[in-house]
Amino acid sequence: MIDPLWLRKEIIQMLHAIIAGYLDEVTPSDIDQLLTDQRIALAMDKSKASLLEQRGDFSLPVFKFAKMLKKNPLDLAKEIAEELLVRNYELSVPLISKAWAVQGYVNIRVDDEAEDTLLSKMISYFLFEEPFRINEEKKRILIEHTSTNPMKPLHIGHTRNAILGDTLARIYRYAGWDVEVQNYIDDLGRQVAITLWGMEQIEHKLRNGEIKLNSFLADDVDPEYLEELQEQLEKGDMKEDLFQGIVYVWATQQLESGNPKVAEEIEKIMKALEHREEPYISRGRQLTLECIREQLRTAWELGIFYDYLVWESDLIESGVYDEALKVMLQTPHVYKVEEGEDKGCIVINFKGFKGISAKKPYKILVRSNGVATYVAKDIAYTFWKFGLTTTDLKFKLLLRQPNGQDLFTSDPTGATINRERKIDYLINVIGKEQTYAQKVVFYALKVLGHEQQYNNSYHLAYNHVKLIGSKISGRKGNWIGSHADNVIKMTKERALQELRLRNQDKNPEELEEQAEKLTISQIRYFMLRPQVLTEITYNPDDVVNFQGDNGAFILYCLVRSRSIFKKMNINLEELAENRNPNDVQKLLGLLKRSEERILIKDIINVPYVLLQVLNNKDPSILVQHLYVLARDFNAFYENCPIKNESDKDVQLARLELLWIFTKLMENICTHLMGMPIPDFM
Repeated sequence: MIDPLWLRKEIIQMLHAIIAGYLDEVTPSDIDQLLTDQRIALAMDKSKASLLEQRGDFSLPVFKFAKMLKKNPLDLAKEIAEELLVRNYELSVPLISKAWAVQGYVNIRVDDEAEDTLLSKMISYFLFEEPFRINEEKKRILIEHTSTNPMKPLHIGHTRNAILGDTLARIYRYAGWDVEVQNYIDDLGRQVAITLWGMEQIEHKLRNGEIKLNSFLADDVDPEYLEELQEQLEKGDMKEDLFQGIVYVWATQQLESGNPKVAEEIEKIMKALEHREEPYISRGRQLTLECIREQLRTAWELGIFYDYLVWESDLIESGVYDEALKVMLQTPHVYKVEEGEDKGCIVINFKGFKGISAKKPYKILVRSNGVATYVAKDIAYTFWKFGLTTTDLKFKLLLRQPNGQDLFTSDPTGATINRERKIDYLINVIGKEQTYAQKVVFYALKVLGHEQQYNNSYHLAYNHVKLIGSKISGRKGNWIGSHADNVIKMTKERALQELRLRNQDKNPEELEEQAEKLTISQIRYFMLRPQVLTEITYNPDDVVNFQGDNGAFILYCLVRSRSIFKKMNINLEELAENRNPNDVQKLLGLLKRSEERILIKDIINVPYVLLQVLNNKDPSILVQHLYVLARDFNAFYENCPIKNESDKDVQLARLELLWIFTKLMENICTHLMGMPIPDFM
């Protein structure tokens, strides 16, 4: 089976052979880093799309090599371009049709036949019959995502975290990696103590109507929605995560009012949780589990699934944390402070370590009262993830998820399961405000001699989702109404409204089913479209917009492409049977129009786009290319008729290209992006 990156690699090898004639120390990797894929770089920028014809498919700057050789870069680029053409003509099947020098760059145009060869032999990849195995060796990667406050529902900001992590997991699996997904449950955090106290004070009063929601939420929640919530509460059908979140908001208001008694009582509960004291430890676990189950339901609706839930309390109780701290204390980098304001604290010293800068040359791991900080527990968790502790957690089956996947949870009453702990890579999907803390966590790996694990640990930092005019806050009530369940509901209502206008002949059941698919796709696309460090401002009108660069546009193109086969009474599955790559290549060779060739370039570029996603840990790169594919398909659709094409061979060739495009887009949307495809729009 042909390597999906074959064409790029062959061009790199040709360039390397030429440049190595000048410089022995140059490697293919050096050229790979410099070679720009103009098909991606320009196609994604509408203002520069016209430059694709001028700059070719690939462009190599030679300034670095010219400096090493002390040559004029313009002359060197010309020499390399000329030699490239000579070597190309010596091949049995030419790879390039043109190579020329422009201002110190070698521009390369790929031969149509080479593109058709690659595309015809990549069909099994587009059918997802086998992975885009970009790395020859199968690697194991652990992705932790979501890991949010376990005492309230997921809000719209949390969905960005979960969708990013889930999409990366899907792409890594498709690239041939062995992927494990974890969700960390912080059931010992201050938010648990605050909610436990609040439940003691207000739970029954809220449920029986003694205290109305508008008495403490009026400033932060839309009045009409507040009435809806009050009705849910009185009927007893409010989701438990939403109820606990509301209690958390009330309790936080009491704490921030300055009442010393409230602070004292919450601190007492916090200490009880730290020391594993009843009844708080059991009650906290019960409430947290009830809330987590509701959060899972929300995640499932968005197409997000997990392998393991890891509870912070189990990390402590199992001895994993104690072992990690004991090992760290055996190094000179972790020690107890003997004097000053931090006397009695256990700290990790990072003086002189590049990448961490702070007022103090150390970070506190354990406070003087013996309470571990978040960072200390996260270090222990990271050591366990990599299998660097002899102590292990116990797990038991919690439930089977809607996709048929088992979900295990850590539990002291469980058993050690046959889980491979020797991962090769780690990705933590955590907000950018945790960048410093994550550097400290990974630094702990380095100072203990785990250099490889340090190098293979990655913090996927992403920016926040803001409401119009304000930042979403867990302590304030402004997340109520923008929690994920309500966003899904509002988006579905808007999607249903749009579908009714466009499909008045459809019955309510059909419209409802398609609206659900469209809703999930719109939300996921909206969260994945910006680069990870771009702040998102959430506006319901943007999420459900049917115009421009959004999920609806992508899905509309797919529905449109499928409709051609329906109109021509062609069965897509039958079309896929007994396909011969040589026949496909001959058909593709008939396609000469610019709209056809551009779409072919977009398609064969998908493996390289996926490689960029993996290298940069940013799914927005794939989303951008998905838009390019849809945009260029529209140009193909408008300018290259199929049903009314008089030349039957050209008609078959266009059908073949349309089929490849359709199957590829279907699989990218459903398997990689988690975007269900409606039957109509």
